[in-house]
Amino acid sequence: MKKLSVIQADNITLGLALIYLYMGKNICETFGIEGESAVRRGLAEYAATRGSDLRKKHQALGMKTNLKNFFYYGSNPYSEASFVNHMGHVTEEEDVRQTTYCPFVEEMIRRGQRRLAVTYCEEVHPPLWQSYAPTAIVNLGKHLAQEGSDRCLFDVFLRPGRMTAEQRKECFEAYDPDFKGDRREEYITPDSKTGNCAMTIIMAASLYRSCTEAFGADAVPVLEKGAEEALADYIQVLRTCAGKLQVPFDQAFVAENYVFSSTLEEDAAWEEFADEEIRAFARRCIYDKFHALAGV
Repeated sequence: MKKLSVIQADNITLGLALIYLYMGKNICETFGIEGESAVRRGLAEYAATRGSDLRKKHQALGMKTNLKNFFYYGSNPYSEASFVNHMGHVTEEEDVRQTTYCPFVEEMIRRGQRRLAVTYCEEVHPPLWQSYAPTAIVNLGKHLAQEGSDRCLFDVFLRPGRMTAEQRKECFEAYDPDFKGDRREEYITPDSKTGNCAMTIIMAASLYRSCTEAFGADAVPVLEKGAEEALADYIQVLRTCAGKLQVPFDQAFVAENYVFSSTLEEDAAWEEFADEEIRAFARRCIYDKFHALAGV
């Protein structure tokens, strides 16, 4: 059996998968190919928001925006969950790794949504790296969402020869004669709850923006339906988990296993990544709805 900390991290990670799956699924089913296009644009925005946010945080600390810093001082809170990663090597110029188990993809495939899993992998990975380091070469020739695939292959390269002199200074100490050190010790790597919460907020906000830009007010009830379906599925998973662990499904359990806090105001990323319209949607369709459905 998994360690309790891994079970909790997987439960928290599930929140991102379900919000994306059900909101994306309903948009695609309602609006067809144009819906898929809107979902893909939302995923690209989600990835670019994450990458550019990390870039700003690193630059504020005087850090170079290279692949080594992206990996070791990143925003992915997955180390606590049951992902199975195989390190090739990570240097300032190269990030070469494999993933042979991804619960994020597994949960979507289990629910019959391989297409949405494939769409996520196709649209997220390139802009995630390239919004952090714009000249990065991102190769993802194989990923676990593909039929018959047994691994994700990440081959990402950041070559000084593809950059301007100013870009080289931004990315590498060796090309910055004025570099006197940075304040990387001040960077706070997010834990599973904080990191996944922020990622799920960025996802919900990005999908809301891309879909309402494409379909106007007609998208809102579709997104509401998706959010409610995501929560219903999530609550059932958490109730089942509590039963297996022989613990009560109560506020304490939810706090340790659910991606969001009890109130929207407790999750600061909404203020940073969403406007008032989106926050109102989240308060009504995620926070209030969760309490109504879960009874806690």
